[in-house]
Amino acid sequence: MSAVERALAAASALDSGRTFTTTPELVAASFSSPALLRVDGVPGTQFAPASGYFQCEDGWIRTHANYPHHALATARALAIPSQIADDGAAFREAVTSALAGLGAADAERRLRTAGAAVARMRTREEWLDSSEGAAAEEGTWIRFAPSSGMRGARQEVRLEGLRVLALTRVVAGPAATRFLSALGADVIRIDPAHLPELRDQRIDFTFGVRTAEADLRDPAVLARVRDLAAGADVLVCGYRTGSIARFGLHAPVQVHLNAWGWEGPWKEERGFDSVVQSAVGIGHLYGGVGADGGWQPGGLPVQALDHAAGFGLAAAALELVTAGGGRVYV
Repeated sequence: MSAVERALAAASALDSGRTFTTTPELVAASFSSPALLRVDGVPGTQFAPASGYFQCEDGWIRTHANYPHHALATARALAIPSQIADDGAAFREAVTSALAGLGAADAERRLRTAGAAVARMRTREEWLDSSEGAAAEEGTWIRFAPSSGMRGARQEVRLEGLRVLALTRVVAGPAATRFLSALGADVIRIDPAHLPELRDQRIDFTFGVRTAEADLRDPAVLARVRDLAAGADVLVCGYRTGSIARFGLHAPVQVHLNAWGWEGPWKEERGFDSVVQSAVGIGHLYGGVGADGGWQPGGLPVQALDHAAGFGLAAAALELVTAGGGRVYV
């Protein structure tokens, strides 16, 4: 609740004419929104067939293959024909079989080298003893940076009409922009046309958000997106270290999210809530007896890490708008 409460307090401070509050029940519903979504009465799909825990020779590994390019990277790393990746049940069976013959550390290395998003399951102690875990434990989970070299924010900016440009996907960043949109912000989300995501996930996190597709590799398209950024009050980025910086997008307030932090050996690795849970010990902590009678990893009932980070992003963005600009890194 603390991240949500801070976001509401920041909204109230920016828009002094209103006070924003919530209840635990509403927060629970927000965090559970993917499970509550219905499209024509049908529950939404939260994970693709090749996303989930898989048993290796000496442990478990968690994959995140919701994006086709990550699914193809998984297939490539495991020498699975690409056409099988289009058949959900067959693909999951092939991934299960391939990973069963590999050690978890070897599988993690192979998949990451190929461009997949994975993490082997560790205990909490194993995570803290690792170099990547030690780097993640240093400092605070949110870091503010000064606004030197950035143009000043508009005067008298309020929630209604706050201009937000979002280059962020999955849950954390979109949770932040969905919240800002609900408060009255004008949010435009830009997605890469060549990297589609699950339909239901996109629907769930774009309520009240204007969306567009753009290939930033095209100079003409990049110029138009730079114009959007130049007119925005807030820029929200949820991609890995350096993946957006090279495009030269700037706004008075910039909030950046990176799954594994901005320092350490994993700062450029792909990461998602479910994969982070596997790496940091949550999967092991919540493990138990599975349907087949054997032990299986578990997890939080919702993607709480992403949702909490999203509200933290929103809080930081609003606080920086009130302050007149700056950058924040989560």
